[in-house]
Amino acid sequence: MPKKQKSGLYRTKIKIGVDAQGRDINKWVSGRTMAELEDAKREARAYYIAGTALRPDRLFGVYAPEWYHTRKEPRLSDSSRAGYRSMFNKHLLPAFGDRNLRAITALELQAWLNGLAGMSNTQITLAMTILRGVFGSAKSDRIIAEDPTVTLTMPEAGKAAVKRALTPEESGSLLGLIDALLHDSSREQDGVYLAILYYLGLRPGEARGLMWGDFDWNMMTVHVVRDVDYAKKGDHIGALKTLAAERDVPVPSELYTILHPRRSLPNVFVLRGKKSGMPLSKTSAECVWLRCMIDIGLARRRETPRNCHDLRAEWEPVITPSYLRHNYATLCWESGMDPLKAMRIIGHRDYRTTANIYTHLNASHIADARVEIESVFADRAKNKVALKLHKAPPTLRV
Repeated sequence: MPKKQKSGLYRTKIKIGVDAQGRDINKWVSGRTMAELEDAKREARAYYIAGTALRPDRLFGVYAPEWYHTRKEPRLSDSSRAGYRSMFNKHLLPAFGDRNLRAITALELQAWLNGLAGMSNTQITLAMTILRGVFGSAKSDRIIAEDPTVTLTMPEAGKAAVKRALTPEESGSLLGLIDALLHDSSREQDGVYLAILYYLGLRPGEARGLMWGDFDWNMMTVHVVRDVDYAKKGDHIGALKTLAAERDVPVPSELYTILHPRRSLPNVFVLRGKKSGMPLSKTSAECVWLRCMIDIGLARRRETPRNCHDLRAEWEPVITPSYLRHNYATLCWESGMDPLKAMRIIGHRDYRTTANIYTHLNASHIADARVEIESVFADRAKNKVALKLHKAPPTLRV
């Protein structure tokens, strides 16, 4: 029978189980009124016996990282982990990190997703994947009663950026800048960075991961074996984006002339960071690229300043380092290189990526193709045989 305590609360105990010795396991509950006491008894039975009660609420900023580390991270590649970390740190945690899961409504989530409109389809899909994963897991863990993500819809993604090779004017400006930088002691490394991107077609992280020992000066090749962009938390050197990314790339004579006189010990990074022994960081490399684009007039002022403390706050490049990679692939195609060989040198996993994304015909190529096609049809026309058609008999009408 419930007893009223000196505090004014009604208190009683309920049996929730039996221990190994056969003794009852009891749980004490209390309430300000008998009705509250009955509610407390029902909740205790649901939690301890039926297992149907909701568990304590959790902060999104605490539960979501736990979900990621437990459910997702073990099965992700280093490149995918980098994408997840970026989405969490730049977008999700600033928006919902200090909110309880039960307090976040479907309407709020949809409004936030709508704010991603115009971003790439990959980024929007990743955001949706994380939200559905986190809230679906929270429902399974009985932290929330209903999943607010089931009614979410994807906003319109922005058009994919046009991938193309450099124009002759852009190539000329870039090569001129490389030459000028190599003769400027204060920015010599900037010129080396641009030259590596231009002459080897590497991803930026691969370029920053190069060590002098990766070069075979006799064979005029470089072995790409690491990528700084995809380092795990706390590490400085990461794995390559894909297995196909480990490859040998020919070193053109122009690049040999630039790099060979500057070579150092095998375990020294070609592009060195501010910290001794460390490679050039991603942030520093982005600033180097932007400063170079400003030099040759391929940067523009941002309409809305970014929240950072360097050039990137007010400026953005017109072209990115990926343009040099596209340019390299196009030059391989123009040289007549076999597509499968180009795929291996560029480091693609799928032939279609090389064929459909990185090799772009420009207007002159289309014009040349038109002339060739016309000549083919003209040659066939010379063998044309004149035929006299027989008139069809008149159709009888009834």
